[in-house]
Amino acid sequence: MMIKNVLDEVHPYMKGATLVIRTHVLPEPFGWVQRNDYGHDGERKYNNNNGEFGCNPETRPERVDFVLANPPISGKTGLETSEFTVSKVIIGPKPLRFNSNSDDGGDDEYEYLDEPDDDPYNGPIIVTGRVQLPGQEEDGLSDCIAKIFDGAYYPSNSENDFMDSPSPAGPPPDCATRADMDYAAESKAYNLITEATKEQPELCKATPQFFGSWTIDLPCSKAESGYRPVRMILLEKLGHVQPMSRFIREAKQEAGPPLPAEPERLNTFKRLIEADNELWWWCDIHHRRIRPHDVLVRQDGTVAIINFQQAILESYVVNCSVILDKILNRRSPILRHWPLDIGKAGESWKAVDTDADASGGSWAEWVPAAWLDNPNLAALWLLQTFSGDERYDPLPQHWLDSGEHNKASKEVLDALVSCGRDYEKAQQEEERPSKRRKLVQSSRETLGMV
Repeated sequence: MMIKNVLDEVHPYMKGATLVIRTHVLPEPFGWVQRNDYGHDGERKYNNNNGEFGCNPETRPERVDFVLANPPISGKTGLETSEFTVSKVIIGPKPLRFNSNSDDGGDDEYEYLDEPDDDPYNGPIIVTGRVQLPGQEEDGLSDCIAKIFDGAYYPSNSENDFMDSPSPAGPPPDCATRADMDYAAESKAYNLITEATKEQPELCKATPQFFGSWTIDLPCSKAESGYRPVRMILLEKLGHVQPMSRFIREAKQEAGPPLPAEPERLNTFKRLIEADNELWWWCDIHHRRIRPHDVLVRQDGTVAIINFQQAILESYVVNCSVILDKILNRRSPILRHWPLDIGKAGESWKAVDTDADASGGSWAEWVPAAWLDNPNLAALWLLQTFSGDERYDPLPQHWLDSGEHNKASKEVLDALVSCGRDYEKAQQEEERPSKRRKLVQSSRETLGMV
């Protein structure tokens, strides 16, 4: 295995670099991360087969050529420029998986010595820096986080095999398209949050403040204009926060600090569920894949959710049944995160994902260890924490009375009864499939099939 530090490669976003940026507005409709027809009026050609390397450019120069041939969707770019000076690289580009200089010219594996978080996705470059934002005084500079979506530093199709395809039949997108798709989802997600915050001020804590979407005029000798466009968003640099993934990672180290105490972790987990629910309700944003590296924890236990590049923005999805269903009721977090199997009740990530694998899912190292062995404890916590909360509609009667719940523990069943579960009706619901099974079995015996 080849060992290479992620900071070895010289790239345009190193500490001290000054980037010339302009405001940018993406056109609508901008597409959706799970659709093969991403783009605006056919402007984006998905997996454009350009040049000898097709949509799998292996070297960095090839990827630069590829993104030049497949530029981001144009949109509306401002005329005035600002300068963003990089002060620190938080997540730089990871090494190319394919190394054309290796002896066998084959597929090398890398171990990342300075892994910044536990996200395997080689996507946006993230830096901190200073910039004069629109409306600021000439001598005023703001410290910001910049998230840079440069397709030249994204994985190619072959390196992207661990990512979800936009459709079951389609391959993973090429590096240029994926960068533009990520930028579109993030930019529009933060725009939705910013607009919703005007009516719901409490949303301002759910994510870092958004300072707009931008394009970088990146110098490039291969481009006819002398530069190539690279998309970027600017976010508030939150003070005194730590990614939840860092708590987990440091606790694994021999001399590292232990995780916060269980009551503190559960309080943070509750805040996370509440923040996710508010984004879903007020902003039509379904994050889909919240994991510890997507959560920043403040000193007071509140959280900020980040990384919306794979989110579903339901207000842009035509004929989305989820939106119509949501209009009718403000669904409780109990339903969205229910850890026990009951039809399609679990509409979001689960506190304990029994379908994931033996590990218990993304939150196995944060939630109480007992939850992994007995998901009933997670269900009981959800009921005790969110039932009766007036911010959400009561649990639907058909869900409470479902015979599927009869598989749960006595404590969970008692809690469901206190929420309005009809015990007798639930028993009838359980007996129905049993009667049907007996009828089928009797018919099979009559026909001599057993």
